[in-house]
Amino acid sequence: MTDPQGPGISGPHLPETRRDDAPAPTRREDDAPPTPTRREEGGIARWRLPSILSRFAVEHAFAAGGTEADTFLVSSPLGEQLFAKVYRRGIRPNTEVLKRLSSASTAHVIRFIEAGYSEEDECHYELLEYAKLGTLADLGQKEGPQVAAKTVREVLRELDEALRHVHQLGIEHRDLKPANVLVRSRNPLDLVLTDFGIASAMESTHRFTSTNRTVWYAPPEAMGSMGGEVYRTRWDYWSLGIIVVEMLTGAHPFANQSDQVATSRLLLRPTDELVEHVSDPQWQKLCRGLLRRDPKSRWDGDAVQRWLANPDDANLTVADEGGGTADQTPTFRFLGKAHRSPKELADTVAQNWNEGLRLWKDEQRALLRWLRDDLGNLPLAEQVDAISRIDGKKDVGQHPQLFMLIHVLDSDRAPSFLGRPLSIAGLGRAAEGAVASHREDADWLESLFHSGVMALMGNLPIAELRVRELGPSWNRSVAEYDDIRGKHIKGSAQSSLALLLAGAVPESKALASLRQRAATAATTTARKRIWYRDLGVPAQANATVATLLIELAQVAEAEVQAERRDRAQCNVMLWKSMGRDSIIAGSVSSVWWYLVSDWCSSGASMCVDAGWGNSDLGFGDTVILSAIGIVALGVLIRVHQLTTEVRDG
Repeated sequence: MTDPQGPGISGPHLPETRRDDAPAPTRREDDAPPTPTRREEGGIARWRLPSILSRFAVEHAFAAGGTEADTFLVSSPLGEQLFAKVYRRGIRPNTEVLKRLSSASTAHVIRFIEAGYSEEDECHYELLEYAKLGTLADLGQKEGPQVAAKTVREVLRELDEALRHVHQLGIEHRDLKPANVLVRSRNPLDLVLTDFGIASAMESTHRFTSTNRTVWYAPPEAMGSMGGEVYRTRWDYWSLGIIVVEMLTGAHPFANQSDQVATSRLLLRPTDELVEHVSDPQWQKLCRGLLRRDPKSRWDGDAVQRWLANPDDANLTVADEGGGTADQTPTFRFLGKAHRSPKELADTVAQNWNEGLRLWKDEQRALLRWLRDDLGNLPLAEQVDAISRIDGKKDVGQHPQLFMLIHVLDSDRAPSFLGRPLSIAGLGRAAEGAVASHREDADWLESLFHSGVMALMGNLPIAELRVRELGPSWNRSVAEYDDIRGKHIKGSAQSSLALLLAGAVPESKALASLRQRAATAATTTARKRIWYRDLGVPAQANATVATLLIELAQVAEAEVQAERRDRAQCNVMLWKSMGRDSIIAGSVSSVWWYLVSDWCSSGASMCVDAGWGNSDLGFGDTVILSAIGIVALGVLIRVHQLTTEVRDG
């Protein structure tokens, strides 16, 4: 938790930043410099306190705060550390307030050691207790930025008791903020109020006239536009409500906003916006009760006591704002609608994506002026401007830039793309539609993949974990798909990309449908190819394999058909070769058989005439006859082989 004003004049701890709206101090005619004076001794700066405080030594001079006083950490001759507040010439504290504070219990108010006036230096001064543990702002920074609810409850109890005490003394603090609350001890927590510089001694009724206040903790009536009487004690309880919101959320509701914008929000915007980031219903009820614009409806100490006793007290209610000044927050017009907040604009842009691209292209300057000048939200304007500069440094398209713009304008918004939710449920519906051949769903998935938006999901905490993991999963699946597909299909077109993306979406029925289609596509003919069988079994396939089984089934079948055509062409050639060989073999065989038969006839006749028998053949005759038989057998075998090859194709 931080004080948007920085460390304020915190009484006996730290000086506050200069109050630009504080009234100028009254000066003497000779315009003498304020006291104490600063002089150089041996090159070392020395501060001289008013002569009446000369018995104290300055240990530290805090940075100049407002125009009303200088503040110092001083030590007594006995070594006791005190906080000295020396008012500028012409400035005098509210003596009535100081008189009443003198009787205040030191259990709730910083202990006043001494207060008086230095005749010689013509200035008022105060000596106060010095709190070494610092301020409530320091505590918030140490234990925050979001302080535990248990600690906030202790702070609420301590400050309520302190306010009730000073209010009973007839004192209204009017500048309650973390820097003006000191921490005496941490365990147990002991807080005391300090810096009553603009406190008021309350009368029965009064009006606020001074502008010396911290706008971030001041109620709407401090702006001087409410009119009528200011209700006693209710001022400080508004400030208490802001402190509680700041501690619970870790940020002031007006953080990073100018005084002008903060004042405008106080007067014109619903005060419930100040507690929109308080998530716990009980605490939100308390903060809403304390932050009512109408002081009459604002909770006081009694209501806080009842809430502390029972946060769920049904009789403890929060009044409706009702009436009030009409909302005059500067608007930004888009698609004919006046948008009063960045969140409203983010919602319209997300629901009208293509028009949002036009807005981002043509109206960036107008958008930046609205955020920076009209709303005074400089940090948000700087974030939007940074998005516009990304395009010149990285290869980032318009879709990712628009996606970032939407989530800069509304960091709590659930992610979407082209008006459709980027959730597991939303992606699942699109995936199932794509597998069912719905062109709109398939086109949306492909556009999402090519847009580059999924690369940003990993840095978006509000997105579901499985959605953040889907982008890298898609990239791996597509790389594997392209690698396998490229070995079998020429070109780089991803004809089945939508099916692949759909099947990779977790917790959807798309993968089961994809496997069913893969089983149907994996015909007996396709599975004759070894490489197709090696892809896997459809029933166990992941999205990549299932998609490839569907797409490459036709490729495998085409290869089988091509092999059949090649084999048929080869068979024709074999038939032609066989025919040629048959003619040659037939001619040779005819001549051969003619000669052999003629020789055999002659030989047989000669043998018969000579009276030979088989046993009368010589060795040479046997060899010749055997060779003739072998040649004849070989010719017959070759003819059989040719016939078989042609028959088998």
